[in-house]
Amino acid sequence: MRGANAKFERRFAYVEDGLFARGKTPAEASLAEMDALWNEAKSKGG
Repeated sequence: MRGANAKFERRFAYVEDGLFARGKTPAEASLAEMDALWNEAKSKGG
């Protein structure tokens, strides 16, 4: 369970960082943008 939580936290941080780089907050981003970043994090092993 700890491993799953750590993986989730890494991926979520990746999404937040990606949005920040685009000048957006999660509230301002579309679900599609966040989903794309989430999938990118998954593909990088995050």
